[in-house]
Amino acid sequence: MPDVLVRDVPKKVLDGLKKRAKGHGRSLQQELRMTLAELSEEQAPDIFEQVSEIRERIGRSAPLQTDSVEPIREARDSRPGLITPAYMTTSLGIDMIEIDRIRAALRRRPRLTGRLFTEREREYCDRRADPAPHYAARFAAKEATAKASGRWLRWHDVEVLNDGDGRPHVLLYGEAAALARTTAGGGLLVSLSHSRDYAVACVLLVAPQEIACQGQNLPPGVARA
Repeated sequence: MPDVLVRDVPKKVLDGLKKRAKGHGRSLQQELRMTLAELSEEQAPDIFEQVSEIRERIGRSAPLQTDSVEPIREARDSRPGLITPAYMTTSLGIDMIEIDRIRAALRRRPRLTGRLFTEREREYCDRRADPAPHYAARFAAKEATAKASGRWLRWHDVEVLNDGDGRPHVLLYGEAAALARTTAGGGLLVSLSHSRDYAVACVLLVAPQEIACQGQNLPPGVARA
């Protein structure tokens, strides 16, 4: 890559770059590269739209639907008083994204919300004074779910909603729902958070593991932990 030499940079501009570099934990040269890269992306195709188009080409969703928490509850209640279910983490997915990146993408392409998020997700986010952090957290959750599942999932096949207490949970549809049903009663646990600049989501794929309680007779095929 050819070097670019810039002379006579105003001190105010240089001080601003140094301040940004320090805030991001980068060198001045790295910060300048990132700034130039961001400016070059202003006219580039939107990355979110590109990823969305790619995912839409992957398969056709089946008319399936499941609440990712439900298999865990069913496993817990299947043998009351006999088996104490424990849960083993089988996979972990985590994703973090800059909130301003989502805000800028949605500002440039307002219809992008319809491609990335379900109607109920949009209703939830649009009720907020600043929807961008909530959209960013749900975008991160969809990405984290795909990472925990080990495959690409269509945007609308993963829906992030909140229960009556405000706790987030994941609903799966189509291929994602079929995948959840093949994990031996497994389910997804999700946690969302955001700061002023970043949104992060962590998704655990868990599977029930039967453990007999102390003093209980063991049914055939179940070992004592």
